[in-house]
Amino acid sequence: MKKPVRFAALCVAAFMLFVLCGCGENKNNASKTDNNTGVAAKSLFENVNVSDYVTLGEYKGITIDTSTDEFLSAVTSKMTTDISNSGLDKNTVMSRFDTGKVQMGDTANIDYEGKKDGVAFSGGTAQGHDLVIGSNSFIGGFETGLIGVSVGDTIDLNLKFPDTYHSAELAGQAVVFTVKVNYIRRPEAGKIYDKLGFADLQAYENDLKSRVAKEIAFNTAMGNSRITGDLSGFEDTLFRADCARTEEVLKSSNVTFEEALSRYGMTLDDYRNQMASKLSSDAKNGLICYAILEKEGLSTDYELTASEKTGN
Repeated sequence: MKKPVRFAALCVAAFMLFVLCGCGENKNNASKTDNNTGVAAKSLFENVNVSDYVTLGEYKGITIDTSTDEFLSAVTSKMTTDISNSGLDKNTVMSRFDTGKVQMGDTANIDYEGKKDGVAFSGGTAQGHDLVIGSNSFIGGFETGLIGVSVGDTIDLNLKFPDTYHSAELAGQAVVFTVKVNYIRRPEAGKIYDKLGFADLQAYENDLKSRVAKEIAFNTAMGNSRITGDLSGFEDTLFRADCARTEEVLKSSNVTFEEALSRYGMTLDDYRNQMASKLSSDAKNGLICYAILEKEGLSTDYELTASEKTGN
C-alpha cells in the first residue's frame, strides 16, 4: 500500500534534531554558543546563502509503499532499535525462525570462515556467532551482504578490509568470507508494545510504520536534491563539535579523546577520516533541510502540532 507522507513538518523536526544534537547544542538554550567549538549550532546555516549550495528537488507528497520487503525490513530494524534504546532484555522479546530470509535488524546466527589468498587468517573463523544485522560490528559489506540470504544457505562474500584496520596483515586486503546462516532471531511487536508504553499492539505497529515511512521520505527528499560547492567548513564545524562532546563524556575518566583513540591505535586524523562519510552526509542534509525551511517560510523555532508529533 502506498501512502503520501507530509514532509514539511518532518523536515523541520529532522533539522532541529540535526542542529540541536548533531552540533552539540543544549536544546534548552538554543542560542547558547558551544564553548568548546566556538560555534552556535543554531547559526551553522543561518548566515549562509543556501541557494549557493542547494538545488531543491521534490520533497512534498512523497509516497511510500509499505508492502515491500525493504519497508518491512526497516520496520524490523526500527523495532530492534526500540528494544536497545529501552534497555529491554532481547532474549525475552525475540523469536527464533528456522526459515525465511535475513532482514535488517535481525540477529543472524552464522558460521563463517575468512580467507586471504585462499588461506584462512587468524581471527576470521567462528561457529554459531550471533550477529545483529545493521550493528556495523563487522567490516563494510559483511552485514549488508547477508540481507536476503535464506536460512540454511551458504554465501561467499568478497570484501576488503579498511586501509586503517588495526591489523597490518589485513589492512586494505581483499578477503573472502564463506558464511552459513543457521537461523535468525527477530523481535516481535506483540512482546514489547506494552513495555514501551503503548496501549495496544495496533497503536505500536502504527507508530512503527509512521516513523519508518517518515525516515524513508526524509532520505528520498534528501536524495532528490542536489548539492554543489565546498562543504569542508561545515564538515570541520561538525567534527569539532563531535570531538567536544566526546571530550565532555571522557572528563569523568580523566582521559582525553586523543588518549582514548591511541588505545585503539588511532590518531585524531584517523578518526576524522573514518567520520568523513557521516560528516559529509550531515552537512548536505542540514543544508537541504535549511533550504526547505527557507522555501516554506518556516523558522527553526517552529513547533510541531500534536498531530505532526504523532504522525497522524
